[in-house]
Amino acid sequence: MKKIFLLLITFFLTFFAAVCADAQTFAYTFKNIPTYQMSVRANYRVYINNRYSGLISREFKSILDVKSISEDVFSSSGTSYCLTQMIYNGKIVGYQVDDIVKTDFWTYQDGVMSVIGDNLPFMRNVPVFKKGRLTQDEVYAGIGSFVPTVEVNGKARRYVLPTTVSMQYNGAADIFGKKCDYFDSTFSMNNVSNYPDLKNVRGKHNLRVYFDNNMGLPVFIEDNFSDTFVIKDGSSDEVTVRHDGFYLYFYEPYRRLRIHLTAGDIQKQLDEDPKVAEHIYLREDPDGLAIVLNDLHFSPDSAMIMPADYKTIYALAKILVKNKDKMVLITGHTADAGTQAEQVALSFERARAVADALVDQRVNGKQLMIDGKGASEPVAPNDTPENMAKNRRVEIKILGK
Repeated sequence: MKKIFLLLITFFLTFFAAVCADAQTFAYTFKNIPTYQMSVRANYRVYINNRYSGLISREFKSILDVKSISEDVFSSSGTSYCLTQMIYNGKIVGYQVDDIVKTDFWTYQDGVMSVIGDNLPFMRNVPVFKKGRLTQDEVYAGIGSFVPTVEVNGKARRYVLPTTVSMQYNGAADIFGKKCDYFDSTFSMNNVSNYPDLKNVRGKHNLRVYFDNNMGLPVFIEDNFSDTFVIKDGSSDEVTVRHDGFYLYFYEPYRRLRIHLTAGDIQKQLDEDPKVAEHIYLREDPDGLAIVLNDLHFSPDSAMIMPADYKTIYALAKILVKNKDKMVLITGHTADAGTQAEQVALSFERARAVADALVDQRVNGKQLMIDGKGASEPVAPNDTPENMAKNRRVEIKILGK
């Protein structure tokens, strides 16, 4: 009996030693990389007073430059684009730009964020970390905030709401062919509001977080959620709005251009065809390299590119295909003729036509963002036919340096 007892003790000690040896640990590495891209996809159903109202699909892309403020904090600053995917002639030709906003926030050594206002990032302090080393299956808690957009009677309202965050470290896992540290997380909102029109809020979010400790950033976060808001809409009636769906968050370093791209580099490529080069002006902006098509011809008052100008499209496509991991903003401009609404619509359609032609030349439509400014950003007075022609232009900006 004593021998059996000793054998059992030896077995359990060996077993627990093996378990402890296989148990994984994690310690957050506080890092900042020079530039990264954050993409957010939102897809959720909306119910108003328990009746289905519709499906919301939105996408946000941010390019953020990072700077160390001290050994304990770094700042992220850049531009965020609110987008709607566009499908034309059965293919993705890019994303319509619905809004462009400046984005600034600070991140501390425990993952806590300090953000000004109700702009991106909408989910804050997830993931959050505690000091020291985490062991597998360890659970810990923190405090964060979440910024939902709630639309009532055509008016969009954005709220910054406090949350309670729970995190559990689950060890290593693979995502997109990359080995990461995997966390389960939840955060909830409960009846806490500093907004007079928001009478009640309930919400719970269940998240899967894949974190790359070598990069110091998440790689991917999936958030499945259900939120309910009770809003007083300027009258005695209260409106109950419920959102059910998911957010997907993607993070990646924003790489330098595949070729060290400057105005001079592009000019050399364009000079191979002088007839193309003479219609293009290059400008280096703080946020990227702008390729301005000053003399792209369209059919009168339409978005149909004239056949003779497709040489210019082919030259641009060669440049963009070499930089397929860069975001590209295509903006149309018009002269000051017609109504403002007509100008904006025509400038957008011409930018979309350029995007469509580029996609036909193997440019990835998912890297293209399309905007129309009408006559709001002239480069010359609208006082002569020559100056008005200068204002009729399409600008293609390769974002990032």
